[in-house]
Amino acid sequence: MLILKTIDRAIEIIMKAVIVASMLVMAVLLFAEVVLRFAFNGSLVFSSEVCYECILLVTFGCAALVARSDGQIKISYLFDRAKWSVKRIWSMVINIAMVILAGYMAYIGFEYAMTAQAQGRVTQVMKIPTSIGYYIVGAGMLLLALEYLILFLLTVSQKDKIYVGREPLLKTDEITAEKGKEA
Repeated sequence: MLILKTIDRAIEIIMKAVIVASMLVMAVLLFAEVVLRFAFNGSLVFSSEVCYECILLVTFGCAALVARSDGQIKISYLFDRAKWSVKRIWSMVINIAMVILAGYMAYIGFEYAMTAQAQGRVTQVMKIPTSIGYYIVGAGMLLLALEYLILFLLTVSQKDKIYVGREPLLKTDEITAEKGKEA
């Protein structure tokens, strides 16, 4: 179990580092692009391709980090108003549905990446295989599916907690909230 927690923590650290590095690369390239265009009437030919790969890394490669921190956009009014047992079932249904959806998207991403690789497609300027970007999408969706599977298993295994992110909702929180409404 300690090995799994160590691997899980290492993946989180790597994802955070990838986000920071990608954002820094994009900021530097886009700033340089603006300066070169206005000051010298030129540009960096490769900047759009590098920024495209960075956007793929941030958006898809690190989607599991968003699910892990419960940072996705959601409408939770009905979830917040539901009783504990309904919240628990609802959470499990949502998590397993996301496992299936993200798993299917990973499958499609890997299929498309293998097709692009077999056809030998490359980017126009830097001649980077386009399959790399598609593999990033597939890997990111696979990590997202695994994250939702972990949340599902945590919710199933612990009766007094609901996991919508890695920070659980506790049954005692609901009891405290109800007592606060009565007072």
